[in-house]
Amino acid sequence: MEFEESLSKLFNWMKCQHDDVKKSGYSFISPKVKVKSYSDSGRGIQATEKIAKGETIVKIKPNYLLNSSTVVETISKYSRDEKVKDIIAGTRKSGNGAGESKDKFTKVYEKINAEDIRSLSAFQLMSLFICFEIQRDSGSNWQPFLSLMPDMKDFEQMPLTWKVLKTKDYEFLLSQLPRSTQQKVESVYNRFQKDYDAVESLFRAKIRDEPQGRRDHQEGSEISDYIPMHLFLYSWICINSRCLYMDNPLSKNKDDCMTMAPYVDFLNHSALHHCGIKASSLGFYVFAMRDFEPGEQLFLSYGPHSNEFLLCEYGFMLLQNHWNDLNVTEYITQLLSPSQKEFLQSNGYYGDYTISSSSDISFRTEVALAVIQEEHPQESRPLKALINGYYDGASYDKYSKQILKTILDAVTRDCETRTSGIKKHADKSVSKCIQDLYGVRLKIALQTMENL
Repeated sequence: MEFEESLSKLFNWMKCQHDDVKKSGYSFISPKVKVKSYSDSGRGIQATEKIAKGETIVKIKPNYLLNSSTVVETISKYSRDEKVKDIIAGTRKSGNGAGESKDKFTKVYEKINAEDIRSLSAFQLMSLFICFEIQRDSGSNWQPFLSLMPDMKDFEQMPLTWKVLKTKDYEFLLSQLPRSTQQKVESVYNRFQKDYDAVESLFRAKIRDEPQGRRDHQEGSEISDYIPMHLFLYSWICINSRCLYMDNPLSKNKDDCMTMAPYVDFLNHSALHHCGIKASSLGFYVFAMRDFEPGEQLFLSYGPHSNEFLLCEYGFMLLQNHWNDLNVTEYITQLLSPSQKEFLQSNGYYGDYTISSSSDISFRTEVALAVIQEEHPQESRPLKALINGYYDGASYDKYSKQILKTILDAVTRDCETRTSGIKKHADKSVSKCIQDLYGVRLKIALQTMENL
């Protein structure tokens, strides 16, 4: 019942109606869909009636999308810097928070100027904003949307949370991940840490600008009083797992072209396209890319991502995912001589050696296997012809298969050993998550060996 009440508040907040998608000034949710809880994927969107291909399912008005533009619009209501209002066209000139709820967080907004905003990426600005607005609770105009975001427990299987929050046995658990997964976790962690450092630096500058006397008496002046690590992490993950591509006037680059959309974030991910999205000055639209029958769940594809990627970036995996692959980089690089490694590096073929879920060996992998067979790769004409697309590499096939079989035997042994070891861990959900990663690797390895 609590969820239904929150959903009703969301509809009221974003001026939602269900009978006319073209009605000006309103958001739209099709009467043919509803939010439903699924045992394997949490809340999702289900068709309650037949939906035709091309039919609009959701339309969200631009001012109810959470992105850098609407964040700046909110901050501009409090900021003492009039230039903040000029950052984006169409920002409402509502005065320094006149008529708005004020608290210790809006006092920080008062100090944020146009230069501060331009110094942050869209991701950093939104992370800071969501972290603040969640703590403002009912004082925030965005509360109807933020209250329906997922719980932190939904991200407990995400390795990033283990590392940042230093959960029980986190170092051991991270060490048990496949090497390629460990590298992906480190990449995600570095992005997160960079964003946190940028926000922390800005906050410290705002506190430092305060006279000492005011600093001593104001409510909480420590970083943790405003930006608790667990809450900033939660905000960051929600953005990372729910942002959608949309052009934005504040975008510095393609990575900043993103928005979060209420209700749309209930659409779960599928490896196949079910729904499409488009944005215009009238709003953000979700439309059906095929016909749907009553009872079907509607999905949105986040992209062609493997389970390894999905786990590290979003905190979940799919039971069936044709985008899965087997990364064998660590096994191949161990076989390279210094001159072979140098050759691959100089030609742009060093690393990222994969085999697809359908046992297709990537061209990068084929090149590396061929290089292993050349004692002096720089002098090999067949090798250069292979790289330049003038030769199919037939002379390398026999030994490439032998090398690959040896590698896949090693992959199989490693998967079985790691799976056996992690089964004993007390946290069964995390243990199963790691086992599933190795299960994907093992399946591809065995299938590929059969096809060699």
